[in-house]
Amino acid sequence: MQATRGKGGGASTATGWRGGLRAAVAVVATALGFGAVYWLLDAVVDAYVYNNDGYETLSESLFTPTPVEFWMRLSVFTILLLYGAYGRILSGRRVQAEVARQEVGEQLRLHAVALCAAANAIGITDATGTPVWVNPAFTALLGYRLDGSDARKLPLLLAPEEPRLRAEMADAIATATGWRGQVVSRGPDNHPIHQETVLTPVVDGAGAATNFVVLVQDVTRRVEDERLLRQLKEKAEAANRAKSEFLANMSHEIRTPMNGVIGMTDLLLGTDLDPEQREYAASVEQSGQHLLAVINDILDFSKIEARRMTVEAIPIDLRDVLYHVHRMLLPSATSKGIDLSLHLGEEVPPRVVGDPARLRQILLNLAGNAIKFTAEGHVLIGAACSATGAGGGLLRLWVEDTGIGIPAAAIATLFDPFTQADTSTTRCYGPTGLGLAICRLLAELMGGQIGVTSEVGRGSTFWITLPLHLPAAADRPVAGGAAERPARDGWFAGRQVLVVEDNRINQRVAQRLLERLGCGVRVASGGAEALTLLGLQPFEIVFMDCQMPEMDGYEVTRRIRQGEGDRPAIPILAMTANAMEGDRARCLAAGMDDYLTKPVDKEAVADALRRWLPERALAGGEPAAAVAPGGTLAG
Repeated sequence: MQATRGKGGGASTATGWRGGLRAAVAVVATALGFGAVYWLLDAVVDAYVYNNDGYETLSESLFTPTPVEFWMRLSVFTILLLYGAYGRILSGRRVQAEVARQEVGEQLRLHAVALCAAANAIGITDATGTPVWVNPAFTALLGYRLDGSDARKLPLLLAPEEPRLRAEMADAIATATGWRGQVVSRGPDNHPIHQETVLTPVVDGAGAATNFVVLVQDVTRRVEDERLLRQLKEKAEAANRAKSEFLANMSHEIRTPMNGVIGMTDLLLGTDLDPEQREYAASVEQSGQHLLAVINDILDFSKIEARRMTVEAIPIDLRDVLYHVHRMLLPSATSKGIDLSLHLGEEVPPRVVGDPARLRQILLNLAGNAIKFTAEGHVLIGAACSATGAGGGLLRLWVEDTGIGIPAAAIATLFDPFTQADTSTTRCYGPTGLGLAICRLLAELMGGQIGVTSEVGRGSTFWITLPLHLPAAADRPVAGGAAERPARDGWFAGRQVLVVEDNRINQRVAQRLLERLGCGVRVASGGAEALTLLGLQPFEIVFMDCQMPEMDGYEVTRRIRQGEGDRPAIPILAMTANAMEGDRARCLAAGMDDYLTKPVDKEAVADALRRWLPERALAGGEPAAAVAPGGTLAG
């Protein structure tokens, strides 16, 4: 028999089961978010299927449903699943949207805090340039408030006193372009404010500006600091110019009388003197040379320290440089009974590229010190090369002596300015403390190094290494070996020389010195007289002073060059007390051919004459012994 729905005990049992199951399912459905729908659909199914007749048992409901009941319950279950899944999706999206909203809100809050705490003034304007938001720094810097009391737009607010910049900013706002520049505005206290301003447009999708962001940085302190630095720089440059002018004037004022002292003494020593008179004259000359050396050291150190000294890189005859040093120092070495000799390695090329004057200066200083600090024995000046190929190599010069030596503790500071190995040497051998420092600085200017090895009581060896560069084959050496024979009286007999000099003592020195070399000399006391004499008779060479009243030597030289036309140019040699950096270049720029500094001696003048009148120098007199490569020339 078929089971029938009834209201008996079985029905009560089924009702209890079904009621408990429905309650459990309802709890789960509620937890899943669709409990209300479940209860509604379940009530509809009950009303439709059972016609309120009672309830089937759980087994009947699950395993023996009627077709209508089966499809109704399947539909309800499917609807519940779809609704639950959709609800879960909507719920997840709502959670994600809320989290994103909170994150954006937090970022906006942080940005707002950062903008308000920024030290720079920041503002936002609308599309017309009217501020709609400003940070506290903007208000503090420019005094602008968003309370409606200030109707100024951005250009007038930022550049009230600069119409050109206001126009530029207004154009940038009208065209939705950026702008950057430095402007001067007025703060709340009406003081000028220097500010770096950056204006950036905010555009929509169509490219139209909706807002502008303005960043203003107060650079008043920086501008004031820069102005102060410029003032300090100008003062320092003025002080440096004053120092340079003082050194130049001091050099000129000292060298001019020193030329008379040393020149006249040299002329005096060339006359017939008895032994006592010669001793006195020699002492005067020695003292004058010593004073001149001190002056030169001070001036050279000042120029090097101020980075105003330069070195030349010209073809030179290295043997000529070494022989010149040997010849200059030989009398002082001989007077002390010291053997002064030269040694050149066989690999030393006849010509190298360098600065002959600075090389002589270094070697004269090192060898002069060696003679000064050597009581007996020898002093050797040497030269060697590590390579002589086309790529150059290393040139090594050294001065070896058998003098007192230097303590090891003193070597570390020996090349520092105003330093001597032993302060007692100042009293014994004379002061300076600058010579070796100048040698070091000159060596470094030429790209080299300087050093010393020494042993107390045995002697010292000072050395200098320099980059070795060979001149091109077509280059000629500057001196051309002219100094390889010392000047002899009468060598330039009959050569006509004009001396332009306003100082009467220096006139006499130059005239007698040139006359001893055999030259015929005319003296002009000023520029106008010099031009007159040049128009009256021909001269083969002119020695020109630079500082003279009425017309200086530079102007005289320019007029001489202008009047030469197509005629061969007469050599004009500066003979001046101007010995500062740039003086040589100024002489050459005026049209002079060479440059001699006072005090001048016979050898320097003779060398100059040989350079500019080489084919006219007489060959009389015995040449001095040449320096043989790989050999030694003894004094």
